[in-house]
Amino acid sequence: MQQRVSLYRLTLMNQIKRKHENLSSMISRRELLRKTSAGFPSLALTALLAQESIATKVNPLAAKRPHHAPRAKSVIFLFMGGGPSQVDLFDPKPKLAEFENKKIPITLPRITRDATPNCRPSPYTFQKHGESGIVISDLLPHLAKCADDLCVIRSMHCDHIEHSAAIRQLTTGDGV
Repeated sequence: MQQRVSLYRLTLMNQIKRKHENLSSMISRRELLRKTSAGFPSLALTALLAQESIATKVNPLAAKRPHHAPRAKSVIFLFMGGGPSQVDLFDPKPKLAEFENKKIPITLPRITRDATPNCRPSPYTFQKHGESGIVISDLLPHLAKCADDLCVIRSMHCDHIEHSAAIRQLTTGDGV
């Protein structure tokens, strides 16, 4: 039975055979192992380190243990819809006094800009209370005595200036 082989394939096979013969005449098996054996331990070490790094791969967003032992057993989240403004109770805004009776110095959508009156600072005074120095309005003298037992968070913000949209974002996370 005859088999046809293309001339290109035959030429390619001959070239590979010649290269293999040249390589085997240049170095013996024993010499090849002796010269390359120094690389094998590094290959094994690389494999072991790769396995260890896979085993210790941790999601950076996963919950972590706290830096200190937690003391709080529960949290009371006060959302006082319709209650007094935080600007009048816990969050003095000294910059508002600079812009009193002036237009808000930020770019707002036209509907909000036209409906928003001039800036008005809180008419109440604030004092630092307790060892922590939490600033609390004089409207809350009894709560001010407990200042060191409070945690006032002033870093929260939202994308809305309009109250109902801001409340929805605060309570649900939906910023639409």
